[in-house]
Amino acid sequence: MRLTALLGCSVIVLAGCGSMPVTGDVKAVDASQPGDSQVQVYAVEPREGAAPSEIVDGFLESMTSDDPGFRTTRKYLSRAAAKTWQPSEGTTVLAQAPNRSGPLLHDEERRDSETSYTLTGEKVAAVDAQSSYQPLAPTDYSQILHLVREEVADGKTEWRIDIVPDGLVLGQSDFKRLYRSVNKYYFATGRTDGRPALVADPVYVRTGTDPVTRMSTATQTVRTLLEGPTNWLRPVVDSRFPTGTALRKGVVALAPDDQNVLKVPLNDKADKAGRAACRMMAAQVLFTLRDLTSARVEQVELEGGKGRLCALDADEAAKFSADNGSDGPDSQYFIDAKGTVQKIPGATGGNGTPEAVHGPLGTSAAAMGAVGVARDEQRAAAVSADGQHLYVASLVASGELAPPAVTSAGKKAADRLSSP
Repeated sequence: MRLTALLGCSVIVLAGCGSMPVTGDVKAVDASQPGDSQVQVYAVEPREGAAPSEIVDGFLESMTSDDPGFRTTRKYLSRAAAKTWQPSEGTTVLAQAPNRSGPLLHDEERRDSETSYTLTGEKVAAVDAQSSYQPLAPTDYSQILHLVREEVADGKTEWRIDIVPDGLVLGQSDFKRLYRSVNKYYFATGRTDGRPALVADPVYVRTGTDPVTRMSTATQTVRTLLEGPTNWLRPVVDSRFPTGTALRKGVVALAPDDQNVLKVPLNDKADKAGRAACRMMAAQVLFTLRDLTSARVEQVELEGGKGRLCALDADEAAKFSADNGSDGPDSQYFIDAKGTVQKIPGATGGNGTPEAVHGPLGTSAAAMGAVGVARDEQRAAAVSADGQHLYVASLVASGELAPPAVTSAGKKAADRLSSP
């Protein structure tokens, strides 16, 4: 049932050392890279007289396509289910594509009119309706699809799925091909210096055009930005967009013009913002989109229900960078071959020669595989070489390595801790 077009692919493997600069501009949060988006899957309608197993397989394959509005995918569902199924309610990510088992046996009287199949797999992540990605400890996944014979054209009957959960169920490879991680930006609250600074809120959006909304990747990202921060970040950030602000109806393809100016048409709720708040709104959009469009966005212009609200260019937005005003040394940190944390002092702190950091991370107490350093360079978090343990230690005081702050129970390296 799956038709694919492989347009070509290449793999580049990069290796190097990690570093943590303490000055410079806000950078996107590192996230998983998208899979091979050049593989295209085309949805195929169910054939006449298809067996129940073919209907289930076709439905699962069609979910991995870019089927506009999932119109073809819905043809595997009963008329009632096709109207109520909500594919945008979330995504379940399995280690592999879901397995189908069945049919489940029904009594003799119903066997020719209804049947059921079980979908199973290893659940490794979930994406909720806010587009927030949540990795999970691998757990068993099981879901039953119920099918009935339903009358179609000319009085004929065909097998169709009449009970189906909302959302999508995808194998990890298909998820990486269909979705990409993006960062939307909000203002941190509770800063001691009182200065507004933007922080990233990573979410996953559809690569290319979203099948349901028909929005481009950039437009999807702005829409999620306007919907507000995800639940995990909401307590510590704030959005300057007035409540209810949304893209103007019909906006599906935001892109900068030939002057690299991006105009964002908003509804009349945005008119409530004052000039200062509007410029902060524009900064949120500029930071969110600057790495998403084919041409770099140099200026954002917001339009409300009554016309132009404000504009902000990249230089003006720089003052909202979390790093703005930092005067710390531009030091670099890396893990050497022995697993110890090394430091290359910046221009204000040394001659550029690597040296072991002070404290337990600069000794051979435990071999580390990745490190992240606090902005003030007083502390660091490091993940052990096997990915099982996360340690937090001082970079300025001597002492023994404290017990790990976090320990992973993952059996495979890929399921353990990532870089801090």
